[in-house]
Amino acid sequence: MGGASIVEFERALGKGQVPAVVLFVGEEARLVDRGLACLREAVVPAAQRDFNEDRLRADDLDAPRLEDSLRTLPVLGGRRLVIVRDAHRLEDRGAKYEAMQAALVAYVEAPVETTVLALAAEKVDRRLRVWKAIEKAGVVVDCSPPDEATLPARLEAEAAAAGVRFEPGAARFLVELAGPDLGVLEGEVAKLAAFVGEGGRISAETVREMLESRRAGETSVFEWVDAVAARRADDALAGLGRLLDAGEEPLRLLGLLARQVRLVLATRSMLARGASTQEIAERVVPRARFLARKLVDQARLHRDRDLFEMHDALVEADLALKSSPASQRFVMERLVLALCGLEAR
Repeated sequence: MGGASIVEFERALGKGQVPAVVLFVGEEARLVDRGLACLREAVVPAAQRDFNEDRLRADDLDAPRLEDSLRTLPVLGGRRLVIVRDAHRLEDRGAKYEAMQAALVAYVEAPVETTVLALAAEKVDRRLRVWKAIEKAGVVVDCSPPDEATLPARLEAEAAAAGVRFEPGAARFLVELAGPDLGVLEGEVAKLAAFVGEGGRISAETVREMLESRRAGETSVFEWVDAVAARRADDALAGLGRLLDAGEEPLRLLGLLARQVRLVLATRSMLARGASTQEIAERVVPRARFLARKLVDQARLHRDRDLFEMHDALVEADLALKSSPASQRFVMERLVLALCGLEAR
């Protein structure tokens, strides 16, 4: 069957396509757990899991125990699910692991119809015979941490699986606003899908409105970024305090400020060339054109020198946050004052 993403795997399960053997490969434990949970739902009814599901670890196994688990018939009919975690340890040297590899190869070439085997490994050498045999007999599911560049495509696939779709650029906009944590992003996609409904379209403006609406009664992170960019020091400091108290990560806030400075710099450069607000919307924020008017207003508040000094302050704050975690609030307060054109008191 070959390889699949977690979304493709779930989609196949939804169509009743349950492979005899599944290998989850990758260090993203949340994706592994998600895949195993979906497989469990598809294979073993909740009432039968105490006796029709085996949860094993490679280090605790030997070949006879593994073979016995795989070839045991299910109680009350149906199917059994055998889960082997830390399967990458099967590549360890020693007669015990070589025997288990040989047992797996023999098993997947003639699997028991009533058993589904799932293995979870952080990393495997797919040149080895055992993994080649498993891939030929079943499916390998990619559970590796995503590169940030691939996140929008992953989110678009998640949206499609939920029956909705992102408008061009909206998934990238969500990554920019919510950060690169895949778990957080998938949660946001689920909420957006529920908001727009089956067959709906998710625009960049919908993304922003949705993220802001959940902070009703609190300082919106976007309002805070606008306060800093507009150099309203009192509002910016007060908003920073509320955001940090609410659990916002300083590095995420720093990233949003850095993005805003880049956008304002680009806007100021286009204004100097005589560009219109519409042209700025098309070139600077094509995925969120409704932001162009605000960017133009902010660009007119700053000189080029101010913006370059802001960039330097952001770089300095980034280094300070990573080297002195105990003083993160002070670092952020000092940064806000610098960006607003004031000296730290």
